[in-house]
Amino acid sequence: MNYAIQTKNLCKEYKGELRVSHLNLNIPAGCVYGFLGPNGAGKSTTMKMMLGLVKPTDGAVRILGKTLNEKNRLTILSQIGSLIESPSYYGHLSAKENLEIVADLKGASKKDIPHILETVHLTEAGSKKVKHYSLGMKQRLGIACALLGRPKLILLDEPTNGLDPAGIQEIRELICRLPKQYGMTVLVSSHLLSEIDQMATEIGIIDHGELLFENSLHVLHAHSKENLILRTSDPRKALSLLREKQISCKPCTKKTEGASESSGILRTTPLSLPMLSDSDLAGILHYLLANQVEVFRIEESKKSLEDIFLDLTGRSVCLS
Repeated sequence: MNYAIQTKNLCKEYKGELRVSHLNLNIPAGCVYGFLGPNGAGKSTTMKMMLGLVKPTDGAVRILGKTLNEKNRLTILSQIGSLIESPSYYGHLSAKENLEIVADLKGASKKDIPHILETVHLTEAGSKKVKHYSLGMKQRLGIACALLGRPKLILLDEPTNGLDPAGIQEIRELICRLPKQYGMTVLVSSHLLSEIDQMATEIGIIDHGELLFENSLHVLHAHSKENLILRTSDPRKALSLLREKQISCKPCTKKTEGASESSGILRTTPLSLPMLSDSDLAGILHYLLANQVEVFRIEESKKSLEDIFLDLTGRSVCLS
């Protein structure tokens, strides 16, 4: 597989503490890669090391087939666009004038500026002073600066941070278009689980500087197995009866350390069962009723992405 970015045992230590620990990322070319983790997980530090803004304590970064070092850093960076933390701009100038300055600094053609303004939906506001822009417009201007020179790789650090729902949707749609429209690879970091879910095709989950999961979003969703939630008049008896029938089931309650499973089951405790065929489910319900266990409710349930993330990290992320 062709990779846009690879890191090998990448580490960064601050004051004796590893903020990024032996990180091995493999980011395929031409994808939107969601770099997901709670605040303080090490996402921004990792991206700064990829750009040579922070020197790794150990390990290596390989970008577009070349290992990043002091000799080739500028050559590699000429093929990368980035927006780290917040966009920089001259508020007293227009978006067009800001892009012209960035084009001069990057040695990029100014002929692309009208097209880039159109891409980020700033054509009509292109002559307006940036200090009068909304936060979402400023973020789009930051992405426009990153697009100058038609880089092969774009790094975006929390690009939807602080935006309202309309602004988030605009940035999300823009990011999703970039691989198809320009053939770019996009690395986008976020602590917003719902945003990564709607943007990315590949995903890496990081926490306390360590990589916990890396694969396609489809594989992550595969961890979300469907099951049935059953509410009855007597959960303890229902549990015993179902296990007699060789049905794998368990109470939907956390067992405290040292306590037996049955001691934590209350009359209101629902039971979790695997997905069953209609005929098997009908037989089970009939069996419970025949043994004086009333069935109040049965419903399908599926583990959410947030639940999967909690299983991996033990910490929560924002849903929206």
